[in-house]
Amino acid sequence: MQFDLLLDYGLTWNIIPEIFLDLSSGANFGMYPANGSFGDRVEIPLQLSAGGTLINGDLDLALAFRLDNLNPPAGGAIDSKSVWLNAAFRF
Repeated sequence: MQFDLLLDYGLTWNIIPEIFLDLSSGANFGMYPANGSFGDRVEIPLQLSAGGTLINGDLDLALAFRLDNLNPPAGGAIDSKSVWLNAAFRF
């Protein structure tokens, strides 16, 4: 059995009401109680997003660049990166 405790925080700036920039980070503490491990696996993600609201405020589109772990067990932080395209529609 394992579980994670995730802390997430971010800063969002609306350039104009329809366009935003967001910088998010956090900490993910991995816990494996059966092995006696409590929080010794820590991941620190970092994400920069830019997006906007379209179609009368009903559709959000965002493009994000993400470093999945600034504290990797091996290699560098830039080794685990991704680009995300996000769409959210409000009903």
